[in-house]
Amino acid sequence: MRLYKWIVPITALCAFFLIDLTVFQAEDLSGFKRLVDLATSISFVIAPLIALVNYRLVSRPQFPSSSRPGKLMKALSYLGIIFLSLFAILFLLVKLGAVDLG
Repeated sequence: MRLYKWIVPITALCAFFLIDLTVFQAEDLSGFKRLVDLATSISFVIAPLIALVNYRLVSRPQFPSSSRPGKLMKALSYLGIIFLSLFAILFLLVKLGAVDLG
């Protein structure tokens, strides 16, 4: 619980500085575009990691066996994690200009 008291204010400060650096420093809407691009990039990169952590959590022996995923759900989970990972890589390649889809 002590760690929580530090993480929340630090997260709020970091969020404020990110918004300040991206939105309020620009004189037009380009700052807002940068903020949306940053949020989108972070979301695409973190999504496969969250899916993997979630899968590992529900597959642990400590999790009730009646609530653990079956074989079909495990296969769908693996496919989903692979899909999210490939989509995140493609997104970053497009954002960095290494791949042109147009």
